[in-house]
Amino acid sequence: MSGSQDKSIKVFDLKTKQEYHHFKDAHDSEVFSVDISSHNKFIISGSGDKSIKIFHLLKKKQVHHFVDAHEDEVFGVHVTSNHKHIISGSRDKSIKIFDVKSKEQIYHFKSVREGFISSIAMSPDGGLIVAGYEDKSIKIFDMIHKKKIHHFKDIHTGPVTSVKISPNGKFIVSSSEDNSIKIIDLESRKVIHHFKDAHEDPIASVAISPGSNMIVSGSRDSSIKVFDVQTKQLIHHFRDAHKSISLMSDLISHQYRHNIFCDNESRW
Repeated sequence: MSGSQDKSIKVFDLKTKQEYHHFKDAHDSEVFSVDISSHNKFIISGSGDKSIKIFHLLKKKQVHHFVDAHEDEVFGVHVTSNHKHIISGSRDKSIKIFDVKSKEQIYHFKSVREGFISSIAMSPDGGLIVAGYEDKSIKIFDMIHKKKIHHFKDIHTGPVTSVKISPNGKFIVSSSEDNSIKIIDLESRKVIHHFKDAHEDPIASVAISPGSNMIVSGSRDSSIKVFDVQTKQLIHHFRDAHKSISLMSDLISHQYRHNIFCDNESRW
């Protein structure tokens, strides 16, 4: 599945290697972020038009539109594992939580000092939100008490482009415009591995396999790489996968069926 500068979303089938569906003019502006529900029924998208949309994957149609979900471009969207909530992060520096059933905003984390949010993720149990920022930092928020509980300042030497929490809930993976990928242990909150110069150009996004044993990264160097979490080795390199990859979200879906990425010339 891909969201693009041409305002559309495409879904690809990993088994057949063919395009499954093309949502043309999905938004009124470029699509910055996409996510898929754990039961593979719904696609969530965030756009430069400040809105969030829900698409039914099997029916191949839009089922809801959160108009003006934020005051600025929506750079990150995530649907919780129980399919009940959508988490979004924006250039307006805020994080919002929406109820999927009622279609209402139920919480708003406001931020006025830090840089804008470039990526967002939630733990499998729904207890934590992790947000990546263009000011090179990562923050962890407690969903139960609705407060920030940790701040990784200058975790990278460049803007953070993507954050993901592993399906087993044990670690965070982050990517940056500094061309590197980091693995952070959630319990100790320490960096346990640093893939320096993982790509030749800024890394647009990362994804983690359902088994939490592989990391997939997409870069503006036009390639996609697959790393083994245990051995920390590169296990596959898709060269010239696209002209320029600027966004991936859940590149490996929950049942290994759909491929999610974005082909753009520029992220911001």
